[in-house]
Amino acid sequence: MGQRLRARRLAANLTQEGLAERSGVPISTLRSFERKGTISFTSFIRLAVTLGDDAALDGLLQAHETYASLDDVLKQSKTPKRGRLK
Repeated sequence: MGQRLRARRLAANLTQEGLAERSGVPISTLRSFERKGTISFTSFIRLAVTLGDDAALDGLLQAHETYASLDDVLKQSKTPKRGRLK
């Protein structure tokens, strides 16, 4: 993700400093993201919106599964009980 954002930044002809200033994300956070790929969700959203990629964020919020009821959701999210293996 960091490399893709870097490519979008370069395509927009922005320096790291320019994108950091426009987005309100600290330059150290942006540099770290482009290098390591880790960032807070809030900072990621700010960068994406600044680069005009806010429409792409819609895909993050779309459900991949549909449920008929809340009971279906709760059944799906149950975790297996822990116990000793025999």
